[in-house]
Amino acid sequence: MRLFRYELVEILLKAGIPLSKADILRPFFEKYGHRMTSRSHLAKFIPLIPNIEKGTVKAKIAANDGFSVIFDGSTRFGEALAIVVSFIHQ
Repeated sequence: MRLFRYELVEILLKAGIPLSKADILRPFFEKYGHRMTSRSHLAKFIPLIPNIEKGTVKAKIAANDGFSVIFDGSTRFGEALAIVVSFIHQ
């Protein structure tokens, strides 16, 4: 069940849907057999997402010889940072 909850938080964040809206989705998920927990419990998964994503990117970089990395962001704390990795397949 932990995997479903983690993926739920991840997809809500990717879609720009705040976790406060998760309570609205509760009847839909429970109708189809996915039990949900409170949004405060779901929020505990947020710190895990960047760490797992970093591990995924590191594994992809380690598996490829050719790639390009582009950084773009702001110097202000809390602003957006974009990291784009392009892989070159030969």
